[in-house]
Amino acid sequence: MRHKGIFRLFALCYNIDMIKNTQKGGFIKTILLVVIGIIVLSYFGINLREILNSDSVKNNFSAVWDFLAGIWANNILPIILNFFTS
Repeated sequence: MRHKGIFRLFALCYNIDMIKNTQKGGFIKTILLVVIGIIVLSYFGINLREILNSDSVKNNFSAVWDFLAGIWANNILPIILNFFTS
């Protein structure tokens, strides 16, 4: 039952954050959760390199990137430029 140790570690990290309840340590917590997530995926035999190199994932990320770039260029950037030029 190797997975119990991983879930206990995740629960410990979550409980430490709940006890601390401060603004400090947010970046460290995020890095720790990403590392734990990668360990869990590895435990279940999920290969991130194969997933990220697949054509469907690349197309989906490209579509999301194009959408966000369009929102930035058409909506957010004009507001910022208008604010600084006024």
